[in-house]
Amino acid sequence: EGDDDDDDDDGILSLDATVRIALSNLPSTMHPDAQYIFETMCSEFLNDQLTYATPPIFDVECIVVGQSLEEDDRRRNRRLRRHRESVVAAQQHHHHHHHPHGSISSSSSSLRYLASSTTHSRLTVEAQITGSVETTQPSARRMNDDKFATLLIGTFNVQGYIFAEMLKEAEENEATTTTTTTT
Repeated sequence: EGDDDDDDDDGILSLDATVRIALSNLPSTMHPDAQYIFETMCSEFLNDQLTYATPPIFDVECIVVGQSLEEDDRRRNRRLRRHRESVVAAQQHHHHHHHPHGSISSSSSSLRYLASSTTHSRLTVEAQITGSVETTQPSARRMNDDKFATLLIGTFNVQGYIFAEMLKEAEENEATTTTTTTT
């Protein structure tokens, strides 16, 4: 086997994936402040979670690259939604057509925070997520952008409720601080 260490002399493998995270019952797209909170909490959440990954991933950063709001119109969407009303649907942003349904979503966890029960809209946030792996880790050779994306999706599906709590708390703190400054 030849030496393929040319590009990892610095001992760091950079990962980059774009995933979609669906937030249930959000009334509107996020304004810049909320987007900043989302990015901060997303980075914090993933740094916490991915320390335990194999290999450990650090310096995780989230950037919101797009967001779209779907009105949850029951008549029109009954067919599409099936039983997945509360989802943290993290869809892999890749062109793998061998997935029977293009999205991997978990119907057991939900990000239904920040919601008046009257809104039935779902905000899908497209986030570009980057992270680093030390190439000295024996498992680093097996890590790549695709695997990173899969890992991120799994993390949001399983631990998404933690992220939801963090977001909700951050939003509430933000709300209380901004009200004091507004006159």
